[in-house]
Amino acid sequence: MKRAEAATLPRIRVAEPADVAWMADAACKGLDRGGSIFFPQHPGEFADAKAICARCPVQQECLDYALARPEVDGVWGGYGSGERATMLRRARRNPGRATRSASRTPAQGTSG
Repeated sequence: MKRAEAATLPRIRVAEPADVAWMADAACKGLDRGGSIFFPQHPGEFADAKAICARCPVQQECLDYALARPEVDGVWGGYGSGERATMLRRARRNPGRATRSASRTPAQGTSG
């Protein structure tokens, strides 16, 4: 990931992984029973998952959950594993900036 791209990633806030009530409202609920959409074989195949996440009413809660666990595979909250790893590294380097201030829809089709 290029430095300019990393700078545009959202700030994160820590979520409690046990709070999963938001999952009932997820746009992806029941869509990916085989894992091919949100856990594709190749990271470049995330476009379909990211399109679903872009319209999800609980995208932020999903991202917070994935970052708090942390989930190391798949698309969560519209971000791939590489993008989330970058967010976590940035949060560790700048702990005072760990609160996300505004929503940002991730670019569709970017790998994670």
